[in-house]
Amino acid sequence: MVHKRLLAGELSPGTPIPWRVFDASGRLLLREGHRFADEAAIEAFVAREVYRGPTDDEARQLPAKAPPQIDPFATLIEHTQRLARGLVDLACMHCADANAWAMSLVDVVESLDGMHVDAVLGALLLMDELKYSISHAWMVATVCDLMARRLALPDAQRRSFVAAAFTSNVGMLQVQDLLSSQPGPMTPEQDAIVKHHPVRSRQLLAAAGVHDSLWLSATLQHHERLDGSGYPRGLKDEAVVLGARLLALADIYAAMILPRTYRDGVHAKEALREIFMQRGSRIDAGLASLFIKEIGVFPPGVFVKLANGETAVVVRRNPRHANKPIISSLLNPFGTPLERPLIRDSAEASPYAIVDVLPRQALPFALARIWGYGA
Repeated sequence: MVHKRLLAGELSPGTPIPWRVFDASGRLLLREGHRFADEAAIEAFVAREVYRGPTDDEARQLPAKAPPQIDPFATLIEHTQRLARGLVDLACMHCADANAWAMSLVDVVESLDGMHVDAVLGALLLMDELKYSISHAWMVATVCDLMARRLALPDAQRRSFVAAAFTSNVGMLQVQDLLSSQPGPMTPEQDAIVKHHPVRSRQLLAAAGVHDSLWLSATLQHHERLDGSGYPRGLKDEAVVLGARLLALADIYAAMILPRTYRDGVHAKEALREIFMQRGSRIDAGLASLFIKEIGVFPPGVFVKLANGETAVVVRRNPRHANKPIISSLLNPFGTPLERPLIRDSAEASPYAIVDVLPRQALPFALARIWGYGA
């Protein structure tokens, strides 16, 4: 598809736009018919480096068939099945080569974390068919990959940490999903399994042929805390390796924001507030600040209420404004589904400003349509 840089002079306040508008990665931001409130909103929008779709004349010059577009949701489901089978094999000591299996999943994370990471983050919150142990592993791996890229870590180091994110809880796989649906406290037996699982996970990985010291140390230490309150060894400060600090941060976030059988997750702001409050004591302060900037105040997949009364889902983070993401409106002010999802930019002035975070709700459209991957 022909994409051309969109200039402020091509837009007028109150006039519906005649094309779709995309970001630099090709992700849909606005559909035809969107109206900007004023010149200030137009200037702020085009300053983000956005591109418009083709005019009729340009479209007539395009090839008859465009290359197929990747469906990140189908990709996620496909490889989630491989993740589930691999973790079971690893836990049962039937995995002959954990390196090849885990690194193939790291390759998938790399491919999705380019253009499609926001769709993945949102899907992990909204896909009911994913077991908690699987959605948790994907979330931790995705967040670790994002953070490692933000830190500009060497590729080999980043890949080791993402592999550890996928496998660090294999030592308690038999109880993780049970605990996600158990509203009461852990039994003494469950508590013992949880406290021992970093050691058991490392043992299982070593038995399956993993000798990567970064991978193994991050796995062993991912529940250690800087103030010495963690387990299994009560390590403190610099004794906790960087990979374990990344996994700990991602693990805390995933545990708080992912829905469980007995609760619908916590609001994103509460999860971020908890991370903010623990910075410098239990969580690395620098990583916590970087994490909040990377994920944003309203992460993808979170339901929000707009100033105009619409109910929307956050579909993309805004690198310029952590609290003003791109959203997809689903319901009108009366709670009735719209004719189709409408991509909005909450950085614009009212009526698209976010005024509240809402509990998770049933989706009236398929994820691909909500994220703008479908027609």
